[in-house]
Amino acid sequence: MKEPNRHYDVESPADYVKILYRRHFQGALVRSGASVIMWLFALVSFLASVIDMNQFRGITLSVVYLILINPPTLLLLKRITHTHLYRYGSLLINFLEILGYTAIIYFVGGIEAPHLTLIYAALITYVGAMAPWSFPYIIAIMCSAAFSFVLAGEYFGFLSRYSIFQSFDLPLMSKLAILSVVTALLFVIAYISSLTAATLRKNRNKLREKNLELRNALSKIKTLSGMLPICASCKKIRDDKGYWNQIESYIKHHSEAEFSHSICPECAKILYPGHYNEMYPESDK
Repeated sequence: MKEPNRHYDVESPADYVKILYRRHFQGALVRSGASVIMWLFALVSFLASVIDMNQFRGITLSVVYLILINPPTLLLLKRITHTHLYRYGSLLINFLEILGYTAIIYFVGGIEAPHLTLIYAALITYVGAMAPWSFPYIIAIMCSAAFSFVLAGEYFGFLSRYSIFQSFDLPLMSKLAILSVVTALLFVIAYISSLTAATLRKNRNKLREKNLELRNALSKIKTLSGMLPICASCKKIRDDKGYWNQIESYIKHHSEAEFSHSICPECAKILYPGHYNEMYPESDK
């Protein structure tokens, strides 16, 4: 699959960079809002004694991290003027975002909370709608690697285990099975997101082409409207500057119409009575 031309709908690379920055700014707002919502759920869980203080503290720090990465990353993107460099900047932001989401999943239980990998799915879907077709797959790889790191860290002991259910202790093969299912689902979502976004972009480009054709057609059309001051005798029309113009000259100047001169039967009978029957032989019938 070839990557669609992302410069199609802008006038210059500078305009395209501005559009990308606005998208990242919107993404930063969405990320901050979603992080606050997750923190509120964590607060409710803490008050309900579902998670302990250490877990709540870890989730709080993760949420603060997700919010605080916005200013420096947006400042970095503001200084980037090349579209290719913007790709690397976007991937860096996504990587930092994945770290924050993975930390939340880790403090909620890690492998006990595969349902929270829906956060990854939401990120992949959002990136698929905004970025080139390959980005959802790259994000899926990053998410799978981050989730695998949590599993490996808990198994080998270099990450402390934060468990919701103290008796929850799956065998390694079961944990690997969960990891495999999560990874497979993330790549399925990446495929669907990439395919859907490519289809939408293709249809949008077709619609833009049709709109451009319509605008070009409309630009060639001139219409006359309003009150036209016309002489009751010679039928000349007065223009905005006060000059009187022949009616065909005025219409030709204010529209796309062209004139070809002929003579009507009534005028031919008056002006050329001797040739009238030759010009309009059907009038004798």
